[in-house]
Amino acid sequence: MESGKVKNPAADAAKRDEAIRREIVKEVIRRRYGKRNTVVGLGLAAGVLGIYAYSMFAVKQENFLDEEFDKPGAGSYFDHTLLKSCIMNRGPSPPVSGTPFFNLLIYSLMMIVLPIGGFFSSKYFIFEVLLGYSDGSVGAAIVAVILVHIVIGLYVYAAWKEGPTKTD
Repeated sequence: MESGKVKNPAADAAKRDEAIRREIVKEVIRRRYGKRNTVVGLGLAAGVLGIYAYSMFAVKQENFLDEEFDKPGAGSYFDHTLLKSCIMNRGPSPPVSGTPFFNLLIYSLMMIVLPIGGFFSSKYFIFEVLLGYSDGSVGAAIVAVILVHIVIGLYVYAAWKEGPTKTD
């Protein structure tokens, strides 16, 4: 006998059979749900892109460059004297407000990056390493949902703070 171990061929065969059955089940699940998951993923991506395109269409400005910007000396920031004074004197630059497109782009990126990054980082670092859970997906999903709500709240606050726009 080697080091006190008794070999059991039946137990070894059962372990091999179990491993084979697990692989078969994984393959069946992949075949059964793989196409459905692809269709659902493509549908969700199409919905997100459609909402994004509609938002871009709804936010676009029809009078992007008004008449006053075309005329020198009309009090716009493109006035020759203001530009000359800013360049020559290195004085304060003209204030720049964020355009709706820029705000939408920034908050869209935040909506993608923060929840996904928060999910995976909290799943691994907080729930699995720090708290010792074997699978911290539920807690990480809660963190991702909270981050989505924070981004939405920040977007609404920024839009509210910007106030109504003047239309002529």
